[in-house]
Amino acid sequence: MADSPYVSVIGFLFGHKKNRSRRFFKDTLLEVCRAPEPNDVLWEHLATPKKTRIKIKLTTFLSAGFLAVACFGSLLGFAYGQVNL
Repeated sequence: MADSPYVSVIGFLFGHKKNRSRRFFKDTLLEVCRAPEPNDVLWEHLATPKKTRIKIKLTTFLSAGFLAVACFGSLLGFAYGQVNL
């Protein structure tokens, strides 16, 4: 449990300067450690197959692109509406 994201978030919220410390939370002793940097995680070693990771990245990229185009289109529509209406 010492390396779970919840414990890392607790460590961040309490503002620990050290890499590891112990803290009580609701009568439970937690060992808090800093969350790893995203570049330090070996994503190849996760239990997710490469095909699934590529699918997730593509879906995220396409969703972000669609959102950017939709925002640009709405701003363009608002500008057109202000000038012509």
